[in-house]
Amino acid sequence: SSSSSSIGSSANVNLLTAYILWCFGGVFGVHHAYLNRPHQGLGWYATGGLFGWGLLRDLYRMPTYVSLARRDSKDSVAAKVRAATVEARNGVPKISLVRIVLMGLFGSYFGWVASCLVSLPHEQGWTNAMVYGMLRLWGTAAGVWLVGNMGEETL
Repeated sequence: SSSSSSIGSSANVNLLTAYILWCFGGVFGVHHAYLNRPHQGLGWYATGGLFGWGLLRDLYRMPTYVSLARRDSKDSVAAKVRAATVEARNGVPKISLVRIVLMGLFGSYFGWVASCLVSLPHEQGWTNAMVYGMLRLWGTAAGVWLVGNMGEETL
């Protein structure tokens, strides 16, 4: 029934198509957009697939991503285990050193990018420092939020 399926789930997702999109648009997160993983797709787009490292991970994780996109947990043991784990923790992710490090890295990167968006006069005034500080703060918050909302488990 349509009430039991989650928003964005699709039975039309194909593993071969996902790999083709990964091959030709992986650094831009095209395969994540196809698999209805918009936060991860945005993260890949902003960082070039975690500077290439995330693309390597996606190479072997793709079957799981496709299974989760299809919501075919009755056929996939990995999807069953992941769904049970997410449900048992009420959707709250476990504390992960990798996630914490990525939050710091994405936060710093997004903060730096945000502070580069404006060009203010080189006068050393408190207003310039305040503008750059606020941009860096909002960029950092956006980077941390993005990593916190990647994957099946979100903050």
